[in-house]
Amino acid sequence: MRKLICLLALFAACGAASVSVSAQTLDPQDVTRIYRHSFTVVYELTGPEPVREAALSPDSTLVGFVRNNDLFVRNLRTGVETRLTHDGERNRIINGATDWVYEEEYGFTRAWEFSPDSRSVAFLRFDESRVREFQMMRYDRKLYPEPYIYKYPKAGEENSVVTLHVHDLATGRARTVKTDAYYIPRLGWIPPTDGRDGQIFFYRVNRLQNHFEVVLGDGRVIYSETSPTYVERPDDKTVTFLPDGEHFSVRNETRTGWWVEDLWHVERGFVRELSREERAPDLAEWNARVTDGREFVSFELPCGTPLYGWVLRPADFDPAKKYPVLMSQYSGPGSVSVLVPAIGRGDMAIFEPLLEAGYVVACFDGRGTGGRGEEFKKTTYGQLGRFETDDQIAAARYLAAQEWVDPERIGIWGWSFGGFVALNAILKGADVFSTAVAVAPVTSWRFYDTIYTETYNGLPADNPSGYDDNSPLNYAHLLEGNLLMIHGTGDDNVHVQNTLEMARALVEAGKQFDMMTYTDDNHSMIPSGSTHVRKKIVQYIKENL
Repeated sequence: MRKLICLLALFAACGAASVSVSAQTLDPQDVTRIYRHSFTVVYELTGPEPVREAALSPDSTLVGFVRNNDLFVRNLRTGVETRLTHDGERNRIINGATDWVYEEEYGFTRAWEFSPDSRSVAFLRFDESRVREFQMMRYDRKLYPEPYIYKYPKAGEENSVVTLHVHDLATGRARTVKTDAYYIPRLGWIPPTDGRDGQIFFYRVNRLQNHFEVVLGDGRVIYSETSPTYVERPDDKTVTFLPDGEHFSVRNETRTGWWVEDLWHVERGFVRELSREERAPDLAEWNARVTDGREFVSFELPCGTPLYGWVLRPADFDPAKKYPVLMSQYSGPGSVSVLVPAIGRGDMAIFEPLLEAGYVVACFDGRGTGGRGEEFKKTTYGQLGRFETDDQIAAARYLAAQEWVDPERIGIWGWSFGGFVALNAILKGADVFSTAVAVAPVTSWRFYDTIYTETYNGLPADNPSGYDDNSPLNYAHLLEGNLLMIHGTGDDNVHVQNTLEMARALVEAGKQFDMMTYTDDNHSMIPSGSTHVRKKIVQYIKENL
């Protein structure tokens, strides 16, 4: 962990200067979901129209919010409403809220902040004019369905032009802050101290996302990090400013394997941190620690790298018998599915009925996953899908060699990135996998968004082989086993286009397969299919594995 000394006296954590409006404050009504994190809501104090990204000023006299892509401030004492921007327009200009790709990949939606003295507002303006539109047909039980059109920048395509502005509430004047940034993943204010007025800080990231900086409003860079591959996408916890005014902590990776995941406590300049060390885990300790029935195991890849996994066996397991095995994985960059305290409820909804039916369930974290240092995670850079698939195939071969496994009945499933790997696994590992279920899979990284894809795979123009050599679209002719693909038609994240193009490739290759769609459901099969899809997976495994 790095502790850096700053000349400025006191910093505030990003977003800490304003207090989110709570249900007790404004009594929200008519909450309508937009995407993964965003929603509109009606508050009595902001008027009858839906708004979003509402927050109180530090002195609690003002409330700011976004309405119809413009930024407003209302005086809670007088009821006077001031419109700070006037050019908001859907699918063109957004003031004070983030566009789709920032929300999905940088994980925030409120792109504005009150100054500590409540006299100014800093905000981001997203110009989406050059971003290409994507259309999803919405059925919504209508006689004539209508397309839902929104801006979605795919890998290698144009992004929004993002600029940073400050509006003085007293004078009504606005100024533009020079950022020289391609991406601005966060903004915030430094509190006034030692007679100095508060000023802005912001994160700055280049398009290739291998250079990250924390910059003050006057242009001074107070932290800089570069990588020959990529710097992990920053979030609220990437930089934490300490209350002594002289230090801040940075969550970063090192090649020696330490990763500062979070801060436990900050007091008198001391930081207690939660870290994970790169060392072979004590599997006996994990087996003793976890009481949910998993047995933690390991094996070595042909290259000598150890992989860790777990196995769940039926309650009446008999080592003299041969069991079918379903492998579960996500495999995405930085993810951890094995050395976790508990299995998620959604996964257990699939695993429990299979265990009761006499199946073994297993999970392995391959190269590219997290918790094992920078080198292990970034092995997959520029070739998403290659090592992830190789490692799941190797894990299946390890299982096939166990006396209690039926080597003819090994299957694999996954969702999203996991669906992408499940597809590649049954295509490239037809000698060991007999069944696969791919839920909402990416089938070509050319179809996915700029921020995520370019972080881990670079630009398509610079790395065409990294995009195409690992796309299951190009290996449809290798399918030999049972395949079920599942997708929601309203998936704004991984578009149903991915599954439909995979279906086209399989048909053209003369391959038989199964497919299930969930009408108007999103990437999580919400609002209708989240329970149904898990029952469908269980049914398909029982019938085909």
